[in-house]
Amino acid sequence: MRDDLKAFFLEPKTAKQRQYEALRAYVLEGMTARQAGLRFGFTETSIYALAHDLSDDKEINSHFSNHGIKFAQLCVPKNR
Repeated sequence: MRDDLKAFFLEPKTAKQRQYEALRAYVLEGMTARQAGLRFGFTETSIYALAHDLSDDKEINSHFSNHGIKFAQLCVPKNR
């Protein structure tokens, strides 16, 4: 059963879940946009666009600004 659960995260089926996992890998795991894109079926540019769109989200920005951080700062391109 645990392998089934791993597959849920490692092989996302829906587009929204793929976007989430790709952004999570890029922001939290420190993957480059290229690495995250290759792993989840996006281009490097798409990862940057997804991160940019997420950084424009007012609710997310208000959460981070309460901690003195702008979310957009977390989404700057990493070394390619």
